[in-house]
Amino acid sequence: MKITAVVISTQNNTISVSPIQKEGCAACTAECKHKSNSFVTANPFHLQVKTGDLVLIENSRKSQALQGIFSLLFPIASAILGYFLAPKIAHLFGKESGDGFRALGVLVFLLLASLIVYITSRTILPPERPQISSVLNPHTPAASDFPCEEIE
Repeated sequence: MKITAVVISTQNNTISVSPIQKEGCAACTAECKHKSNSFVTANPFHLQVKTGDLVLIENSRKSQALQGIFSLLFPIASAILGYFLAPKIAHLFGKESGDGFRALGVLVFLLLASLIVYITSRTILPPERPQISSVLNPHTPAASDFPCEEIE
């Protein structure tokens, strides 16, 4: 995940950003940019950011790798396990194992693994905060940001 966002707050070592939507809305053809809901990000590289800066937000590589392994490989491995365990499960119920029962084993194990991933990702494993990877354009102060004195 890589998104562009605007820094809206930098208080108490907490950086809040608002993502910029680059695509138009579903039914709109104006292709305008909208600001979405804000969220808090991490700044592991200790980049100098100020309110108004345009930044690039990413998930950490470690987080992406773990998420991919857990949410993709675990259900696929479970489905394969269901295929090979289906004849043993059928034997426990006194049924004859055929292709239909193997397909049922694949589906049941896949659904159970998907349910485990869903519940675990929502309760046990809190998501890692997205992080600021770079500052795209630092905020340049406008003339109105400085108090001006009249010159006589």
